[in-house]
Amino acid sequence: MSETINLSYSGIEALRQRMEGNAPFENIALPRLKFINAIKEQMAAHDNLEWNIKLSPVNRAENNVTISLVDDRKKFHFFYVIPLSLRLNVHLFLGDNTFNFFEAHPLLLKAGVIKEGEFPVEVTMNTLPHLVLTTKADKFEMSNLHKNELTLDEVKSSSLYQLLEKAFQRFNQPLFDIINGTHQL
Repeated sequence: MSETINLSYSGIEALRQRMEGNAPFENIALPRLKFINAIKEQMAAHDNLEWNIKLSPVNRAENNVTISLVDDRKKFHFFYVIPLSLRLNVHLFLGDNTFNFFEAHPLLLKAGVIKEGEFPVEVTMNTLPHLVLTTKADKFEMSNLHKNELTLDEVKSSSLYQLLEKAFQRFNQPLFDIINGTHQL
C-alpha cells in the first residue's frame, strides 16, 4: 500500500527522516525528489496543478511524483507521472481508467494536439494506458541530482524541466478544455 504526500520541502524532509538508513531511498528517490521539487518551484506559472509524492515501502517500482490537473468536479483525472527510478521517464495518463484514455486520446488527435504515433502508448496488465513523453535519450543530469542547492539556470536548463515545460504547454490547456467542458468526450 502506498501513501501520498504533498511535494514540498517539508514533505521531503519528513520522508528523509522517516526513511533514514534506507539506501535505495537515500540514493535514488531522495535526490530526484529534491530536484523535482526545485523544478516545481520554477513552474508556478502553471497553476491548477497538484504535485504529490507516491511512496510504497513494499514496491519501489510504484514510487513516483504525480502531477495532476485539478478538476474541482472530480469528473476527470489527467496526470503526469515521473517514476523515482534511475532512468528519466515521464508518462501522461488520460484518466483513471482505460475508458477515459480511449475517449481523450482520439480527441487530442482530432484537435491536432498530437499526431498518430508521435508518443508511444504503453499499457500492461497492471498499468493503465498512457502516453510516454520521454525518449531513450532523456536522462537526469546526475551532477544536478547530488547538489544541495541548484541555480536557476541549472534547473531551467535540465532535461526534466524542459520536458515538463513543453508537455505543460502542449497538453494542459486541451486537457483543461476537456475538464471545463469546452471539448466534450
